[in-house]
Amino acid sequence: MGKTPVFVLTGFLGAGKSTLLNRLLADPAFADTAVIINEFGDVALDHDLVRVGETQVARTTTGCLCCTIGSDIRSTLHELHVLAGAGEISLDRVIVETTGLADPAPLVNQLMPGGSLAIGLRDHLVARNFELAGVVTLVDIVTGELSIENHFEAAKQVAFADRVVLTKSDLARDPASIRDIASLRARLTTLNPAAPIDDSHPGQI
Repeated sequence: MGKTPVFVLTGFLGAGKSTLLNRLLADPAFADTAVIINEFGDVALDHDLVRVGETQVARTTTGCLCCTIGSDIRSTLHELHVLAGAGEISLDRVIVETTGLADPAPLVNQLMPGGSLAIGLRDHLVARNFELAGVVTLVDIVTGELSIENHFEAAKQVAFADRVVLTKSDLARDPASIRDIASLRARLTTLNPAAPIDDSHPGQI
């Protein structure tokens, strides 16, 4: 049996992470998805999926799971592994949503093989059963370039991305806005030449 893929979803404040997540989780194809969200996320998912400060896993109406993360992602993944092993949940993938101001490096370090020392049995179980599948960074076309210019975290989120997704591009209707998107794309490519850039429009993501 293969490892469960873990996707890190990041993006600066207001980039639209929760909006995109809600859209994806409404799709039946994502029914066996666990979402791990920071306790201090900027916007909670809809339908009270996240109960701040509680450690239990909450099942959503679409069959997805949602729980909060403390300081250690491995402990949360271990908890999910135990539930899956007991047959209490079915798990195809895990999405970790970071806060808008998060530096993705410590989280990625804990998920990469050899990135952070596996101390106990829990860490080894997580390493054997989960793998980092990729970092997806959302960038708001309205404020993205300004955020990257003024906030180191925003630039680092782009630099760590395996894939960049532009949000709010439906707001760009005039030629000036379209030119701004082209400029933003060029800036993103400079920061991370290897990451493909997608659009979050329904039907395109």
